[in-house]
Amino acid sequence: MTIKKYSLGDLQANCYFLIDDQDCLIIDPADDAPFILEELQRQQLNLVGMLATHGHFDHVMAVSEIQQSISLPLIIHEKDKFLIDRLEQTAE
Repeated sequence: MTIKKYSLGDLQANCYFLIDDQDCLIIDPADDAPFILEELQRQQLNLVGMLATHGHFDHVMAVSEIQQSISLPLIIHEKDKFLIDRLEQTAE
């Protein structure tokens, strides 16, 4: 397994790619979906899941744009799901 760390977005949130063969799990997709999608394609990775350590906007803003290209749910703790529902308000 390979772990790659990227600091993404204005707040430089840490985003991790956990790679096993060509399968990739993203932890904290941050807020730079174009970079993530390009990197997945460049490295020929198969995105198998997305996980958020918590629901702060700088860790999950890219999720909906990624989901438009790759249909995968975001895995997040039950107690942080309300933050996802209020994402636009918390990002302002």
